[in-house]
Amino acid sequence: MKRPIFVVGTGRSGSTIFYKLLVKHPRVAWTSGITDHYPHNLSYHRLMLTLLDVPLVGKLVERRFPAGEVYNFWENHVRGFRRPYRDLTSDDVTAAVKRDLPTVFEQLVTAKRQQLVHKLTGWGRIAFLHEIFPDALFIHIVRDGRAVAYSLTQVDFWDGWQGPQHWRSGELTPEQRAVWAKHGQSFFALAGLQWNIHMTSIERGRQVLNDSQFFEFKYEDMCADTTSIFRQVCDFCELDWTPGFEAMLRRNPLNNTNYKWETELTPQQQAILNDVMRAGLVRYGYV
Repeated sequence: MKRPIFVVGTGRSGSTIFYKLLVKHPRVAWTSGITDHYPHNLSYHRLMLTLLDVPLVGKLVERRFPAGEVYNFWENHVRGFRRPYRDLTSDDVTAAVKRDLPTVFEQLVTAKRQQLVHKLTGWGRIAFLHEIFPDALFIHIVRDGRAVAYSLTQVDFWDGWQGPQHWRSGELTPEQRAVWAKHGQSFFALAGLQWNIHMTSIERGRQVLNDSQFFEFKYEDMCADTTSIFRQVCDFCELDWTPGFEAMLRRNPLNNTNYKWETELTPQQQAILNDVMRAGLVRYGYV
């Protein structure tokens, strides 16, 4: 197995479409629903990966078993990985997980597809994974926090609707709670705080890595020039750039939907997001 690749992001950041395109590279392995259904019998997964490279059959297999985040797989091998209330760190790694998980990962690749790609959203879990896989590579997709916050409030699986006492983004600090109260416990303010919290966790995790292990790019840059971003990603991951992979990217242009937070929210709601997220928006060049 070559160095595993972990794709991280806050959620609603464009990581899903990036992941779905990256796993079309002929040298990467990835996990799907079959891994979730059979987390302790990975021979089915390896068969699926092998069939991917069979002419005609491969396309059918890819459609039947699309790449996913497979949190059931993770929970079966790393208890608590799926829904921690805070970010996981190196201190959370047990001796058993550090010993056994690399062996499990070895079963997720094939002779042709030796580099495994996993996508994770929400908490970065970077320090935790780095403790287990010290040579792992991390790719972070950054998106305008206001677009992320708006997108969160448009999906029914966002746990912020239950309030911070029931969500999976940890307890609010006194300062964060004051900001939320200032805006009348607005759900948009809460979504903005979540972006702040998860971005901070990724920034903190990044500090344990060498520069050569972390690659970051912006969602809107990927939409504007998909081929250029993926060339950089392939260089970072030491993946060959193939004509077939480039042709696939050109057949799948991406649309930047960052504009929606401005067209679909009221001026007051926009002002809330700008106030709650200002420091991070400035840090990443969005204001």
